[in-house]
Amino acid sequence: MWTGLTLFVAAAVGGGNQPPAQPVNIQKDIYPFLRRHCVSCHNDTSPGALRSLTGYQDETAIRRDPGGWAEVVRLVESRAMPPANSPRPPAPDRDRFLQYARELRTVGK
Repeated sequence: MWTGLTLFVAAAVGGGNQPPAQPVNIQKDIYPFLRRHCVSCHNDTSPGALRSLTGYQDETAIRRDPGGWAEVVRLVESRAMPPANSPRPPAPDRDRFLQYARELRTVGK
């Protein structure tokens, strides 16, 4: 059961030190990235989008579609998305998103 699941992520910093683990907040850490870099094309009304990402606003929605979420992560990791003709997210934003997104993809398996 996913209810009440708390996800923790620790980001590595120089010298091998790690800050205290921080809980992942979908509305703060995941969805803003999707809103800024993805949902202008991947929404419920864009005819060219193969997948709408507007529904990934909470952990339950992400957990309900593990294959779809894994594909989102894969495409961002490989830099296939956003496409080359679209503005690219700054590297720190992309890396932070991927760190949180990978946790959502793997925790609870």
